[in-house]
Amino acid sequence: MGAAGDVNRDGYPDIVLGGTGAYGRIQVFSGKDQSVLHDWTTTHYADGFGSAVSGAGDVNADGYPDVLVGASEYSSATGYARIYSGKDGSELKTLFGKSGNDRFGLSVSGAGDVDGDGHADFIIGAEEAGNRNGYAVIYSGRDYSVICKLTGPAYYNKFGYRVSGGGDVNGDGLPDVVVANPYESPRPGGEVNVYSGVGLPLITDTHQVSVASSGVQTLTIDLGWWDHGRNYGLAGSFGNNPGFMIDDWWVQLNVDLYFGYTVFNPNVFPLSNSWGILDGKGRAQATFTAPNEPALVGLTVYHVCMVFRNQVDLVSPSVPVTFVP
Repeated sequence: MGAAGDVNRDGYPDIVLGGTGAYGRIQVFSGKDQSVLHDWTTTHYADGFGSAVSGAGDVNADGYPDVLVGASEYSSATGYARIYSGKDGSELKTLFGKSGNDRFGLSVSGAGDVDGDGHADFIIGAEEAGNRNGYAVIYSGRDYSVICKLTGPAYYNKFGYRVSGGGDVNGDGLPDVVVANPYESPRPGGEVNVYSGVGLPLITDTHQVSVASSGVQTLTIDLGWWDHGRNYGLAGSFGNNPGFMIDDWWVQLNVDLYFGYTVFNPNVFPLSNSWGILDGKGRAQATFTAPNEPALVGLTVYHVCMVFRNQVDLVSPSVPVTFVP
């Protein structure tokens, strides 16, 4: 059961109820007169449809709050989560887990507008993923891309057992999220973690650099304290379209000579401090220095930041800088 928001915009908050059963069933009830506003089932037998339900907020920005449903037992417990339109009940998007026994979708929740783009975002947990470390993913309501992936720190933590939007806990203007970590050691009762809403992970102080004066662009990585101690790396290319996929992430770079140079030659001119470890606040700073080469004038180079442990956990949007005289 979960709060669905005012799905039919009659001034009364509505509720969503779910039950797994053979094919599962999700219903949204009017808060005004308890009539059924939406009724959904699945065509997959015993896929856990209805494992979790939640209001998602207005994901597609049409003025109606939408509904989020988890089905954690689908395809050998790989799991999926589905978003339905609150306006007309249509399917907006289905997102799938990565591997069998992930139980992706065992917990789902609206998260609020975490990245401040005007679309409600949402969070999905997969408690059994990895060695039952578990993870939780915050997805963009605008394009369903991954905003942030949070992972359990150790074996059998079952991180992501429950997830929820947390409101603006720290008063920074961005809603925060809450993730349960029930088997976190050495606490036998587990713990609940509150994570700050996500701003832009890679920030620049300028979008132009002078080749004549060897202008400098400062690139600041700021991911929050939960990413402290993780490895980071910056890469670049001349162009960011069409890009490519790495793990679950879309990288807004092209594989060109500069890309190869930044990947295989870290921490050297023109991109200094490009690889390293995030500090105790989840921050680092790199600099890009314009080569004194007039032929570069008018061209634009792009950089992204990647954060990783055993795999890539986050890729930032690309940040451009244009060469000027």
